[in-house]
Amino acid sequence: MIEKSNRWDIPKQEFLVENGQIGDCWACCIAAVLGVPRKTVPHFLQDDPSGQRMDPDTQRWLNDRGLVLIHVDGADLEYPRWAGESVPMLPVIAAGPTPRSKRMGQHHAVVMLGREVVYDPHPSGDGLTWITDRYLIVRPGIDEVKA
Repeated sequence: MIEKSNRWDIPKQEFLVENGQIGDCWACCIAAVLGVPRKTVPHFLQDDPSGQRMDPDTQRWLNDRGLVLIHVDGADLEYPRWAGESVPMLPVIAAGPTPRSKRMGQHHAVVMLGREVVYDPHPSGDGLTWITDRYLIVRPGIDEVKA
């Protein structure tokens, strides 16, 4: 099981909306989930402030690395009680408004394990006021299912 340890004690955002910049929380969360330096993940919103290309651009970047971004909005990501500690929890990138959001659609991203925020890239650590979207990053591993 991934624990809230040094794994999530990683750098915060470099670009902040409060400084008149386009925030890089999305890239920070991807880097955190993959365990790579933030500078290796593109700032997908930098060239597309509308955010319309963020998901497709992220998907292409991850696909080039053998990974897939899955939007799991509305999914129950809790593990069955009987699974206990035997099932490793998957980190989920959750997005939604924050206490700092000034307008509709101004969202932030954090990393969660179950219902716990384990990484908030914003220096305030305010988290989200509610979750509007959830994403998993996975590596497809089954080429063929045999009966």
